[in-house]
Amino acid sequence: MQGATGQGQVHTGEGAQVATDLAGTSLAGKVRLVLTSPPYGAMTHGQVRSRRDGARAVEKSAYRYSRDRDRRAANLAYQKPAVLADSFTRIMAACRTLLAPGGVVVVTTRPYRKSGELIDFPGQVAEAGARAGLVQIDRCAALLCAVRDGQVVSRTSFFQLIETRRLRKGHWPVHVIQHEDVLIFTNPDQDTLDERAAA
Repeated sequence: MQGATGQGQVHTGEGAQVATDLAGTSLAGKVRLVLTSPPYGAMTHGQVRSRRDGARAVEKSAYRYSRDRDRRAANLAYQKPAVLADSFTRIMAACRTLLAPGGVVVVTTRPYRKSGELIDFPGQVAEAGARAGLVQIDRCAALLCAVRDGQVVSRTSFFQLIETRRLRKGHWPVHVIQHEDVLIFTNPDQDTLDERAAA
């Protein structure tokens, strides 16, 4: 729309398989940026609105990834946390084969709570990147907020709010998760690997 030239392509499918398939094309070793985010399951996705009957509750829709049981079995969103970490390692390893020299993989992720316990999911993603042979070169905190009239205003997700309220009702001393982690990885060259081995 703004006069740029070139073309784009969209490839859909299971993350590791798509990256593996693309690695067999002319894109192998030429990609400068891979941007991704792991799934978190049905709890933190979908559309919500207030109940139409006036009850103090919400209606939720479009929060299931697939209704097909066979597809659900392979879908990362339905995997247990330990299995999810291994699956994400495979995706990161497949992405590595696409990277050009100096190319990066950027992953946005955040901690989440399971049964009231705070899970360091960004730490698990960082480990997945290391297992895939990538080197983490940065980690940033992206605040979930807006600036209004010169003031920082919270813009956390609806799902974070209801989970925090639920836990506080059960007397858990929790706070709303107010940021996302942005993890940046690169594919190391041989000199970098030698330096790391010597350190």
